[in-house]
Order: sequence, then structure tokens, then C-alpha cells
Amino acid sequence: MASIIKFTLIMIIIIIAIINVNGQQRRKSCNMKQIDYCLTNFYYNQYGIPINERQLKRSCQTTRTMYECLMDFGQRCMSSALRETFILVLDSVTKQVFDICSKPINHPDRLEIFHHAACLNRNAQKIGKCSEKTRDILFYTIESSFWDRIPIFCCNIRSIFECSRLKTKELCGNDAAIFAQDRSNPFRPLFEGICSYYQLSTRQCRNRMLPFGWKTNEDPRSPIYRMINSFF
Repeated sequence: MASIIKFTLIMIIIIIAIINVNGQQRRKSCNMKQIDYCLTNFYYNQYGIPINERQLKRSCQTTRTMYECLMDFGQRCMSSALRETFILVLDSVTKQVFDICSKPINHPDRLEIFHHAACLNRNAQKIGKCSEKTRDILFYTIESSFWDRIPIFCCNIRSIFECSRLKTKELCGNDAAIFAQDRSNPFRPLFEGICSYYQLSTRQCRNRMLPFGWKTNEDPRSPIYRMINSFF
């Protein structure tokens, strides 16, 4: 649940960057600082995968707060076309979390989270090494030509998923890997809907991976630079 939380943030950030919400602003009060505020409050109130009902309740509350904050921004600041896309993304990446939150105490789906939480939390740092290039991947995607952004994003994020799956399987077993990287990943259905065409073994990905040693040219003063650096 929370082990995949960065990918929820990634997708929201990347959709904003790709569509360029700054060019769609409708009020002076609408800027990237509000997105930063919504995500920062959420990000720093997550403490790993919930191990009991108390922690799950808190996770549900912080996710709901983030959802409402971002939804408010979308309703006030985006054109109708951009807002529809934004809400689709937001609903897709929060649906599974809210489904779990709505189920009764001791429901098997809730108990499964608690069952895998200890091992996944204990090994979070090792598994997280698979994601250490996330910041560079985001900047590489944003700085690429418009038509290359989706393929580059899909191929590089898929490589992170695959690395995380293999590392989770190694450290916590196959059941935990399936749970963490597939069934409980709120980002996965949307990701596969957009990215199913882009597989690591195909030529579509071969020339779109992050180059070794690549460095961003993004202005450090830009809102998107500051926001990505805050989380990654």
C-alpha cells in the first residue's frame, strides 16, 4: 500500500508536467505550490505499510485528505478537458486504497496487508534501491519531446516495477511480491492501461531507457524541479 505510494505521486506529477497545467491556470491563486502542499502533507504522514487497524485507519485518512486537496485544485484551476484527465488519474490511483478502507475490520483483504507488512517494511530500504533513479527518470521524461514522453516514462517505470518485484520476491517470498507489486498496487491498473504496449524486451523500450550518467537541465528554481526534489 504505502510501499507503492511514490508511484501514486509520480503519476500525478507526470500527468501535470506532460499536459502542462501551468499553461492552463485560470486564477492567480492556482499554481504548483498548491499541488506541492497536497502531496507534502500526504507524503510525510505515511509511515510504511500499515501493520494494524490503527495504522490503516490513519493511512486511509491521509489518503482521503490528499484526494480532496487535489480534487479541489482540479475543480478550481483546470480546464474541463484537463480536469477530466486529472480526475481519471486521481480516481484510478486511489480506488484500491479506498476499497480496502471501506471494508470491515478483519476482512481478509485487510488482514493480508498486515500479514505482509512486517517483512516489506523491514526490507523497504533494500527494495527502495530499485527506485533510486526515479528523480532522473521524471526529469528525463519531462525534458524529452512531447511524443516520446509516454514511451520513456512507461519503459523506465516498468524497469523499476520489475526490479522491485524481483527484490521483493528474494527478500519476502513470491506471495509478498505478488501482493506488493501487482494486486495491491493502486497504480498498476492505470499503468498497464497506458503502458501495456511498452515491454522491456521489445525495441520500443530498447532506445528509451535513461542514459547512463544523464543529468537534468531543468531550472532549479522551477516549481516542478523543487517539487520533484522534495519527494525524490
